[in-house]
Amino acid sequence: RAGRVEADLYSAELTLPVSLGPMHRVRIGLFLFFQALYALTSSGNPFRIPDEFEVYFQTEHLIDAGDLSVPQAREIQQPVIVDGKVVGTQSMFFGKAGVDGKPYAPYGPLAAVLAVPHHLVGRGLASIMGIERVPRSQGLAWVVFVGGITMLSTATAAALCIAGFHRAVIAMGTSDANALVLALLLGGASVLWPYGTSFFSEAFLAAAFTWAAALLIEARHATHPQTRIVLAGLLIVMAGLTKMTDRKSTRLNSSHVSESR
Repeated sequence: RAGRVEADLYSAELTLPVSLGPMHRVRIGLFLFFQALYALTSSGNPFRIPDEFEVYFQTEHLIDAGDLSVPQAREIQQPVIVDGKVVGTQSMFFGKAGVDGKPYAPYGPLAAVLAVPHHLVGRGLASIMGIERVPRSQGLAWVVFVGGITMLSTATAAALCIAGFHRAVIAMGTSDANALVLALLLGGASVLWPYGTSFFSEAFLAAAFTWAAALLIEARHATHPQTRIVLAGLLIVMAGLTKMTDRKSTRLNSSHVSESR
């Protein structure tokens, strides 16, 4: 009977409105706190290395032209130094040309798509503030501003990871107080913080895998676990598409979905 009550509680938490569950309010509080913390401590600069700026260029070009090529990366030049002397310049583009001849970066592809909402917000704010978009050779104000807003997508992903982690440890039977402490430690004393303040894909992966784990843990006790298992599977697929180079982790988590079934 106790197991049946526990299963009913898990089912209710999945379906009831947010306002009716105290744990939902705790998770919303955790999300908002760490979203603000990571946003305030964000580097605000996605143009430090190709791992960051090429993902930004994917997002930008996806909105501009509808594809994930990065012709902007070829415009960034770096000096070629031989024997301590600058002998020329070369493009900082990192990737390969596709069969269509366009330059593509070896990142994503879903990371760029997940950053689109923040990118659109950045464009909207730039328009409201009168920041005009001009060719990069004439000024960088627009791209710097919009780029800084775009990279806050990883802050959102990292904050979602913490909320999902809190849900997972509660599902494992951890007390409310200890669950809150663990979530705070994850957000404030782990590698998640630097990933939430830079423009790498790891924050997206962490959010997807953590919520998938939470759903699979809950599925063990739920009266109707199918919905959670399907959602967990979709999150794992999404993680695989976010960073194709992390296929090993995706295969490992996929095996856990199969075991849950």
